[in-house]
Amino acid sequence: MEFNFYLSSFLFIVSILVANYKTKHLYSALFSTFFIFLYLSMGIFYFVADYFTGKGITQAVIFTLQSGVNGAGFGEYITLIVTTIFFVIFTLFLSYIYFRYIKDKSHLRPKKIQGIIHVLFLVLAFLVHPFNTDLYNIYTSMNQKQSTDFNQYYVKPNFSSEKMKNYNLIYIYAESLEKTYFDESIFPGLMNNLRVLKNRSIEFTDINQVSGTSWTIGGMTATQCGIPLFTTSYGNSMNGTNNFLSGATCLGDILKSKGYHLSFMQGSSVEFSGIKNLYKTHKFDEVFGYEKLENLHKNKKYFNGWGLFDDTLFPMVYNKFDALSKTNKQFALFVATIDTHHPYSMTSHSCKDMPYDTGKNSILNAVHCSDKLISDFIKKIQNSKYAKNTLIVLTSDHLAMRNSASDLLKKKKRKDLFLIFDPSQKQHISIDKPASMLDVGPTVLNALGIETNLGLGRNLLKEKSLFSIVENFNKKLSSWREEILNFWQFAILGRHYTIDTVNKKTNIGLRSYKIPMIAKIGDDETLKPIFEFNSPKSLSEYFLKFEPKQKFIWIDKCNKINYLFDFDKSSELCVAQGTLSTSDIEVKALKEKVNTIHTENFLQNTHYNLQIHKTRIHKIKELFSCRKPLPTMNHIAVLSSRLPTFMKIPSAIATPYQFLPVSQKLNILSRESNGQYSLEEFDVYTEKLAAKKFLKRIEILIREKKFWVIVAQHKTTNTQYPWYNKSLLKLGFKLLPTLNFDTSYIAYIDKNGELHEYADKESKCKIISTFIE
Repeated sequence: MEFNFYLSSFLFIVSILVANYKTKHLYSALFSTFFIFLYLSMGIFYFVADYFTGKGITQAVIFTLQSGVNGAGFGEYITLIVTTIFFVIFTLFLSYIYFRYIKDKSHLRPKKIQGIIHVLFLVLAFLVHPFNTDLYNIYTSMNQKQSTDFNQYYVKPNFSSEKMKNYNLIYIYAESLEKTYFDESIFPGLMNNLRVLKNRSIEFTDINQVSGTSWTIGGMTATQCGIPLFTTSYGNSMNGTNNFLSGATCLGDILKSKGYHLSFMQGSSVEFSGIKNLYKTHKFDEVFGYEKLENLHKNKKYFNGWGLFDDTLFPMVYNKFDALSKTNKQFALFVATIDTHHPYSMTSHSCKDMPYDTGKNSILNAVHCSDKLISDFIKKIQNSKYAKNTLIVLTSDHLAMRNSASDLLKKKKRKDLFLIFDPSQKQHISIDKPASMLDVGPTVLNALGIETNLGLGRNLLKEKSLFSIVENFNKKLSSWREEILNFWQFAILGRHYTIDTVNKKTNIGLRSYKIPMIAKIGDDETLKPIFEFNSPKSLSEYFLKFEPKQKFIWIDKCNKINYLFDFDKSSELCVAQGTLSTSDIEVKALKEKVNTIHTENFLQNTHYNLQIHKTRIHKIKELFSCRKPLPTMNHIAVLSSRLPTFMKIPSAIATPYQFLPVSQKLNILSRESNGQYSLEEFDVYTEKLAAKKFLKRIEILIREKKFWVIVAQHKTTNTQYPWYNKSLLKLGFKLLPTLNFDTSYIAYIDKNGELHEYADKESKCKIISTFIE
């Protein structure tokens, strides 16, 4: 990608240098200005993406951003946000300057060849920019033609073994702790403790990151099951299903068959991204996360944004190791760390007096600390009376995402970490075979004396990896996407299914799925569920990409489903089922604790109308064109619609953190002193008490000088109570008291206390700056 970047930059600079030789023409100037603005904007987006991944635009960009939202928070990225806004403004300024220059200062004698070079090089610079090449690679990966040779490479493991060793297993997933950190030429003295231990390990020096393994749950899936993590939605959203790749055979399944007691521990939530489901599906007896471990933690004030610090977790893990060892039964104990999570880390307080180098690089401080915490933990086990029958494995979960050491990590070829500490092996053994994280599982099994391959993984102690055998391995993995998706063993729809509104789940066939969810229904009635948990994409955005004849089930809040499919169901939750391009979508309000939904009618419906499909897609697109993007974290998007008919769109409010459909009433969104948003609704059209409550609430907000916005749809007036409209006028409202039936309306207060009102017979969209008083 560096070559593409330099080539693109060269072409762009040459194009600019010959720009004044162009023919003086307004439309030509506009064309060139547009391409320059687009080019510079692409550069900004690319570098923001590269900030997170270190590899430009990848699928991991979304996962990284979401992790920031749910864990470390936007505060971790405030510098990036401010810098990005500055460069966007600067790009607009440069484009304007260029337009004025090229329009007014063209060469007195335009030269045709130089003019052609300007346009040609500008377009070529755009086309070869790594922004476009990265997007193309992602698109081809996601749409790779499916191969039919998957079963020639996928190995179902051999459960029988006559050479099993009497070993227990300790497996450490070190968050983002890649092998590159051990390079003394880049990070002198960073990993002194683990380096000493590494000299008595079996070291795998060429472990590469491949598709579907570049984030935590992806790396765990690769090492546990020998396959990449491919999903129907985003990789971190699959906690929406009660099974996790139940069709695959994984480490847990094999070890359990050999009589191992299986435990997993980490300081952060095991609900996030489906980690609990992964281990529970594959026979783990115990899965401990923040939800359980926080009760064992004595210092109730010592937590980070994800949960427990690693210096709190490791003593708990050792106690578990000690307790399991005393049972004299074989066990495997897996642990995942968190302190070295991007972008700036969360260094355990026990390391506050041992910064790395000058102490200015936060992620290197955390890595330096992890070097001590992990090595102390390993040495404590190796010095215990149980050492002789304990195999220890240390791996990274994935390569480090963008952090404060990324520029240094780029200096060398980056590899994942994979070390095995075998109690019978005292010398350093280096295995230099090119391999991937898919090979970790079978290699660990063979170190335990269980001789088998696993999935797409191979035993590196004896064999070559498919990574080195199969040409263009990442492309090949993408071509097996559909085969790998089959391991989820998604439900077959059948004649009916149930929806539990109390526990927020639906039971379809033998599977249970959390709601909200959308399921695509295949010709064989197999479901492919899509979730929005831990995902930056809403269900509506997935829905946009459905083909017109796609059959679906959508279970969500009634206000969303009512707006999109023109119903007026009164309940919290609704289900819609049908085909996107049919008029007879079935919508049902879920009013019972357990609702039975029948499927015969919509499965048999084959009457399609592409115009209906077009209008529904239009509604969603217009809604999201208002919602995105928000200029800053203090902005919200407000959309007010008229009476929602088939060609209209719903009223809604989007904050940086959530999407809030609003009702056909007067809705007030206010912002509290802690920054949180609160949404209230008032049926002033029909209820006298609601009208009084609305007036009182507005009076309080004005008196307390808080931010608020009013959004309405359809029923905004009240002519039954003259005192109501008079009170509105006294409060400064001019449009609200005079609105007619079927009108969109938005009003808000700015930081200076000035009231702004907007009303229209068409949909109204406003991006509004909020404040905290």
